[in-house]
This record gives sequence, C-alpha cells and structure tokens, in this order.
Amino acid sequence: DAGGGQYSVCARKAADQLLEALLDHTVTERLGSKAHRIFRLIRSKKYIEEEDIQKNAMLPNKECKELTYKLLEEHFISVQP
Repeated sequence: DAGGGQYSVCARKAADQLLEALLDHTVTERLGSKAHRIFRLIRSKKYIEEEDIQKNAMLPNKECKELTYKLLEEHFISVQP
C-alpha cells in the first residue's frame, strides 16, 4: 500500500492536453507533418519571428513561408502586430 492518500484528476490540465493532441492531429491531417513541425514550434515559443521559424524548423525558406501562410489561412496561428 502506498499510504492511502487521495487522488484527483486535474481536469483543466487533462482538457488542455486533449486539445493539444486534437490540434496536432488536425494540423497533420490537413497540412502535413512539416506544417505540424512549424505549428509545434510556434506553440512552444508563443511568439516567434518568421526568420526564427525558418531556422528552427529546418525547412527551406520558401516552403516554410508557404506552410506558415497555410497555418494562418486555416486560423491555426495568428500574426501579432
């Protein structure tokens, strides 16, 4: 016996993780694994410049711009002024 403590479900954290998994799956299905890589990068950094996306995603500039624009068109990401 581990001591008899009480356990509870962190509903908010579970819901957040479920939402992340659903978004990851949706981005991959709609736009592919490279777009998913960009999406995860942006999500992890919160705010990131386009130049830094290209460097960190390790994709050619043109492809990175196209995929970032597709993510923007599909409302998965937004541009901050």
